[in-house]
Amino acid sequence: MTTKQKANLWILIILCNLMLTPSASYGLSPENPIQPPKKNRLLSISPKKLIKNQRFEFTSSTAIDINDAFYLHNSISQEILYHISNNTAIGITADLFLPHYPQKSHQLVKEHYISSIADYSFPKLAVHADLQLNNIYGKAALFNRKIIYFDLYFTAGLGGYQNSSKEILPMANLAVGYRFYLTSNTTIKLELKDQIIPTNYTVYSQQKSSLQNYLQITVGISILLPFFAAEQS
Repeated sequence: MTTKQKANLWILIILCNLMLTPSASYGLSPENPIQPPKKNRLLSISPKKLIKNQRFEFTSSTAIDINDAFYLHNSISQEILYHISNNTAIGITADLFLPHYPQKSHQLVKEHYISSIADYSFPKLAVHADLQLNNIYGKAALFNRKIIYFDLYFTAGLGGYQNSSKEILPMANLAVGYRFYLTSNTTIKLELKDQIIPTNYTVYSQQKSSLQNYLQITVGISILLPFFAAEQS
């Protein structure tokens, strides 16, 4: 190889290095305007959203019964809870039952005499004292853009109710639900509630009694007092 050929080879090598160096060294650099830096795809999670300790929670809700084949039962409720701690609360709830509407299956049985429908005394008003435990707290990301805070709670209580015959009878209340935090002072509650009540009914002109379960889906909104915006980890 002659001296001239060696010089041309070195020039070619230097040119190749100059062409490759910008893409290797600067192609992914944030200063390169051709390819801007990637956005941070990590969504930071803030501390616990809601402090309930030593606060009152006022809840207004509505419920619909899901386990009666012959009647549709709706109710509205007002609940007052006092949170002894972030995980424990005691309270009292009043349930007002709206008119009980017969469903299509009720009319079908009556028209075709498939069987005899018992004549029940429906609940009208219920009041019960409850104990609520919520030791399960969670956070979930919605489409990697928003953090949803929630807790899972369990409720058990005893009380009494008045039926359509104006009798006052005992009852039990069991529930499990989610509390979704909107702000530090407001939440939305989604609950599955089972109200166990003794009831009297008439079938074939005979008076009988039994236990009934009013299984209801409840949706409500609650406000916590006093207002404040503090958070804790």
